[in-house]
This record gives sequence, C-alpha cells and structure tokens, in this order.
Amino acid sequence: MTENLFQRVNSGTGVSNASEAQRWCETTVCPASKDANQENCCVHHFNLHSCPLNDVSNRLCGPWISPDGETFTHSSASVGPVTRGNWTSVVHGLGVAGQTDVIAHYKIAGMSLALVAHSKSSAENRNIIPVCGDQSCDRDDGEDCKVCPADCGQCPLEAWHIGLIATAGALVVLGFLIFCLYQKRKLLLDDSWIYPYSKINTVCLREHIHVYIIQCIFLSIDLYITIIRHLFNYRDGKTIAIRKINKHSFQLTRKIREEVRSVRELDHPNVCRFVGGCVEVPDVSIMMEYCPKGGLSDVLLNDDIPLSWAFRFSFAGDIARGMAYLHGHKIIHGHLNSNNCVIDDRWTVKITDYGLNNFRTTDFLDDIAEEKMTQKRNRAYRAPEGTISEEADVYAYGVIMLEIATRNDPYGDQDQDSWIPKLPALEKEFGSDDACPCPHDVTHMEKYSRHLETIVAERTRDLVIEKQKTDRLLYSMLPKQVADVLRQGSPVEAETFDSCTIFFSDIVGFTSLSGSSTAMDVVNLLNKLYITFDSVIEKHDVYKVETIGDAYMVVSGVPNPTSKHSCEIANMALELVEMCRTFVIPHKPGETLKIRVGLHSGSVCAGVVGLKMPRYCLFGDTVNTASRMESNGEAFKIHLSEYTHKNLDITGQYNCEERGTIDVKVSIFRYIIFHDLLEYLCIHTKIIITMDL
Repeated sequence: MTENLFQRVNSGTGVSNASEAQRWCETTVCPASKDANQENCCVHHFNLHSCPLNDVSNRLCGPWISPDGETFTHSSASVGPVTRGNWTSVVHGLGVAGQTDVIAHYKIAGMSLALVAHSKSSAENRNIIPVCGDQSCDRDDGEDCKVCPADCGQCPLEAWHIGLIATAGALVVLGFLIFCLYQKRKLLLDDSWIYPYSKINTVCLREHIHVYIIQCIFLSIDLYITIIRHLFNYRDGKTIAIRKINKHSFQLTRKIREEVRSVRELDHPNVCRFVGGCVEVPDVSIMMEYCPKGGLSDVLLNDDIPLSWAFRFSFAGDIARGMAYLHGHKIIHGHLNSNNCVIDDRWTVKITDYGLNNFRTTDFLDDIAEEKMTQKRNRAYRAPEGTISEEADVYAYGVIMLEIATRNDPYGDQDQDSWIPKLPALEKEFGSDDACPCPHDVTHMEKYSRHLETIVAERTRDLVIEKQKTDRLLYSMLPKQVADVLRQGSPVEAETFDSCTIFFSDIVGFTSLSGSSTAMDVVNLLNKLYITFDSVIEKHDVYKVETIGDAYMVVSGVPNPTSKHSCEIANMALELVEMCRTFVIPHKPGETLKIRVGLHSGSVCAGVVGLKMPRYCLFGDTVNTASRMESNGEAFKIHLSEYTHKNLDITGQYNCEERGTIDVKVSIFRYIIFHDLLEYLCIHTKIIITMDL
C-alpha cells in the first residue's frame, strides 16, 4: 500500500504529483523551528546525535552521560527547504576515544530519515576537526585567533600596527596644535575690530536715522564717552560706548594686536565686552559694550534709587566675579574704581576700562587742571605701595566696597550709622529668628520695581498735565480738527464753505489814541480788550480767526458748519458792543472805548498757510465785504449786508432800521435792530458789481 507523504501539506490540501511536491519543498518558506511541522515546512526537523558506543552498555544511541560527568546529546534542531546546501550543526561527543556513531536525523513531510556514520579515534590521535563558532577555542587542534576570531578572540596588535596608530595620533595632535596656532595668528592679524572714523562721520551726516549720537556722559572725569547707536550698520542696533584716546600718532604694533586679541577672547557676564576700535589719528578710540544705568558711583550717589543691602551685596559680588575672571586670564586692571564699574539694564555690574594698556596710553591732555583733579580723586583707590598688581586691584576693590556700604565718596566724612547699623535696626529689618538674614533678591527686585512704577506714574501724570497745557495752547491757535491732522504729520487740505458769517470790529479813533499813549499802554489796552472779547466768544459757536492791531475777526460756520451762523455772530456782536460801553481804558479811565462792527454772510475758502507758525486763514469776497461793512460803520453800531439781514429776518428775533445809502460802491439802507430792549443800527446792503472796460 502506497502512502502519500505530502497529503497533509498546505494546511491539509495535500500534493498530488511529484513535480508539485518538488516545487513545494523548494519554495516553501519555513517558520521558526519550534513552529515548523509537515504542513508548513518541507524539512521541518534536522539535528545530529553523537553516540560514543564504548561508553554505552546496551550499544543503543541516544542521550547519555559519560563517566567524567560531561553530557553528550543531540544538536539543536534546524528547518528549511530542501535546496539548503549546508546543514552544519555543532554536536559534542566526537572527541571521545573509541567508536562513535553520528546520526543525522531528518523529517521531510510525513517521512522521518536517519543517516548513520561510524567514527573511531584513539586517545592520542582523535582526528578531531575543530568547528569555528562553537564558542570553544580548540588551540590543541590548530584553532587560534587567526583561524577563528569568533572562538579565540581578536589577535593582539603587531608592532607595526602600534607604530602606525601612534604616528597617526601624533599627526592628529600636531595638526590640532598647528590649527590652534593658526587661529591665534589669524585672530592676531584680524582687522575686523577696526572701524574707520571717516565712515562713521559720513554715515552720521547721510543717515541720521541709523547712526546718531544719543548721549554724552562722563564715566570718569577724564574718560569721555560718546554713545553711538547702530554704528554704521555693523552692530545691529546695539548701543556701544566709545572712549577717545588723545594721540599725536598711532602705530598698530604687535604688542597692541596681542592686547586686542586677549580682550577679544574674554566673555563673562560681569565684564564689558570689547567691541572694536578706531586707529585713525586724531580719532583714536576704543569701543566697548554700553551699560545704560551708568557708573556705580552715579547709582550710589543717587538718593532717588533705593538700594537695600541685598542689592549692595549683589553689586560687590558682581565686581568680585568680574575681577576674578580678569585675574584668571592674567589681566590686571590697574585703575579700578567705582566709575569703571558700570551697570547694565538688568542691574548687573560689569568691569570696563580694563586691559589695552598700550592702546589707551595718551600723548597729551585736553585739560591739565581736570587731569590733576582726576589724579586726586583716584588717589583714594591706589594701594600704598603704588604698584600695578593683583593685590593693588584687591585694595581698590576694598575702597569700592566702602563706597557701596556708605553710598558716599571714598573720602571725606562718613555717616557711620549708614553702613554700620545698630543691632536692633538689623533685627527689625531682617528678624532675629531668620536663619538667613539676607532677603531674597526677588523681594528686593519687587520693591525696586514698585518704586520704579511710582516714579513712572508720577512722570506720566506730569506728562499728561504738560500735554493738556500744550493742547490748550495749540487748540487756541488752530481749530481742533486741523491741529489733530497737523499733529499726525498729514497735510491739511483747503476747504470751501458755502455759507458762513464773518465778524469784523475795530476801535474808532485808535490812531489818535495810540499817538497819545506809550507802546506799553497800547499793549496793555489791547491785551485787556481781547481777553474780555475772548471770554465773550467762548459762549457762542464761533471761531476766532485773528487779531491784527485793533482789528478783531471772528467767523461762525467755519470750520464747523452750522445753519445758525448769522444768529451766533449777531448775538456775539450785540454782547460785545454792549460790553464796550462800560469798558474802562487802563491808562485813560475817563475816556470811552468806541468800537464799530461789520457783518457779512457768504462763501469762503479756508486752509492752513505756512509751516512755521501756521495760521488758519479765510479767503474770498465775503471777507473783503465784511471788512468794508466794518470800515464804513459807525461807533457802537452793527452794520450788516443784505445776505446777513435775510438770515436774521427769517428768525423774527431781530429788528433792523434802514440806515440809508452811502458811497462804498454798494447801495446801503438804514435799519434799526431791537433785540432784548437794546437799540442798534444795522445796515442792509445790496452789492453792485462794477467793471472798468
């Protein structure tokens, strides 16, 4: 009976012919050995068994234990297609003296095969072939690091290998040293820190927005500092400080280059960074990082800045860290003082005016007396031995600490209680049970922030008050809407107003009055009169255009259009005329001030004229006609044109009396106005236009 060995392959579907079985065995991909079976793998089991028959009593091959206790058994199972050529497997037991059977066990589909090989070896010559990869280095059988590095490890380096590696390492180190020397020399010869002064001047004149001097201060009496913003587009908007050096001539020597290189390499939060310099005579200068709070002495002597002891300790610590950094880089300051300790916008103290001794040496002095005073002042910071050393810098630091403690100059009388407070005062401020008597910096920063907020609020309030004063003055000279447009920098377009009423007035007999008065009397008279007029016009919807000598011009309907412009002007004119009846001339109280008034209604063009002291002016025939109404009028009478009379007549509140005809190239009629039981003379005028051919 023939059995199909492949009837269970392909998940039980089976294989019907030999060619299909061959194809299946050659192409099927087997899973892992623990999951392989006859359904999913052709060779689903293979391993080797070693059987030293001399040690097996029943001559049966299988797992056994030798007399010396070593266990010999089968190898691990392998799976795969039939096309796999190498089924090598490591199995122990071949090295036992005597006869040994080696059995290769295959399971192919539904068939199990066993191939047996017989081997015999003696104790002296076991004819063992070492297997590489069995994790056992059989040196007696010829296996070593060269033949099988996997079992015996890597071979030690030979002498020529060590020499080659040492040579390569030496070349790398030598190359690194050469690179460092090259970088140092490159930095030494680098001129990117040099800024031409002529370019600064050129840019300052041509582009004021990007380069301009914003402040001049004295960080010390002999140290002139000019602040320049956005230095010819090289500093990206950062502010720098420039110290000018007085020199007759300047040569960029190697010594100066070495000094510049040493300070360019410095980078510390408590040391002002070197920015650059100018080497052109007579504008030799050094550029450093700018600190907006100024020198430490300026802050200490400013009583408006509250400084707690925590702040003072912070200042002292910043200076100590900065000086320690400079001394660590073999740089001795030599002239340390409180003016050379500047404060940035974060209240961090930074050391400036350090190094560059040959660069900053001056050839002459601008002011000898000032230099003597500087030397006197700096004498307080100079160590008794008079040498330039780290110890001398420490002495100067001690003097600065005295300034910080006393908030006073390093000489003169000191208030001892201000820097040696009594113990009860300290307990009250810090608390006797506080383990750390130093308040937190955050607390003091908050106190100082509140102090600054108070100062800012006061300054803001003062600014608002001054702005209100400026606005009142500006609005008294120009209409509000026009002033707002000018303030924004926009041009004011001229406008045409179809209907408005213009008021003109002057003083009758002003020429003779002025001739009999001094100039000061005339000024006082007009000032008093116009102040009185101004108080009246504020009650009406009118705009005061201008005053020229004794002439007073007012308009209604411009720049704010209104349909009641004639009534507003008429009411104002009535009140002004009545007020003048009781007006007292300051230097001639016995005389009566007489005014005459003219009114006319029509269209005008209005606009701002001029850039310096701009004026809001009216133009057109309406202005000329209103002026003629005033110049041909009579004292204490209001003269108006036909157009103004028509506007008033509509309201029915004004009584006019015809005046008659006078020769002003117009026809004039007399009217009497009765308003609020007051009788005034008005003019009804018909304008006749004439042309000379």
